[in-house]
Amino acid sequence: MRFRVLSPSGAYVHERLYEKGEIFEIEDDDPRLKDYRASVRKPWPSIEVVPDAQEPEYIESRSPLTTRGDRGEEAMDGKRFIRTIKLDNILSYGSWADEFPLEPLNVLIGPNASGKSNLIEAISLLAAAPRDIQGPIQKGGGVLDWLWKGASGLTTATVDITVEYPKGHQPLRYLLSFTETGARFTLKDEVIANEKPYDDKPIPYLYYDYKEGYPVLNVSPKKGANVIIAV
Repeated sequence: MRFRVLSPSGAYVHERLYEKGEIFEIEDDDPRLKDYRASVRKPWPSIEVVPDAQEPEYIESRSPLTTRGDRGEEAMDGKRFIRTIKLDNILSYGSWADEFPLEPLNVLIGPNASGKSNLIEAISLLAAAPRDIQGPIQKGGGVLDWLWKGASGLTTATVDITVEYPKGHQPLRYLLSFTETGARFTLKDEVIANEKPYDDKPIPYLYYDYKEGYPVLNVSPKKGANVIIAV
C-alpha cells in the first residue's frame, strides 16, 4: 500500500526521512501496515493513502492537478472569467500547491483523491462569498473539514484568484482567507485589488481590504483623488 506524507516536518519510515509530498510504500505483509492505516484515520493525519495504479505519468507527486501549460500545450482561445487560481491550506491542498491557469473550457483529469472535487468546491465558495459564504462551509461539514489537516498549529485557508475586468486597465486579484475560532468560521481577510502595480507604484491599487475585521474601502470620487474609508 502506498502513502503520501502530509506533515510539513516529514515522516520517518524504515529509518528514512520522507519530506512532505513524498510517497512511500509498505508491503502488505509488513506488521506495521495496520499502524499506518490507523494514522490515516486520525483527526489530524500526517499521511494519506495513494490509490495504486491510478496516477497519470504527467502528475507530479507534489502537484495534485496539472494544466495544459504544464504539459507544454498551447492556451485555448475564447473568453474566460477566472484567469488563475491558487489554493493554500484548504481541503486537500496544502501550502505547496502551485497557482495554475484556467482556460475558457477546463477538464479535470486525475486519480481519486487528487483534488478535482475540492477545486470545484473552492470555486463554489467564491460564488457564495457575496451572499452567504458560510453556506458551502456548513454543507461541506463545517470549517474544520475545509482546513487542510497536514499543517501544524492554527491553519488559515486561502483562495487567491485573478479575474478578467473588462472595465479596467488590467485584471483584478481577489483573495479570500479564513480560519476557525472554537470550531467556528472566522474570516481573516478579503481583498480586491489590481493584479499588478502600475509602473510608478510599489504595490497594486487596492479597492477593498477586510483586514481581519477592520475593513478599508478605497474610492475615487473624481479623477486623481483617492479617498480611503475605514468601515
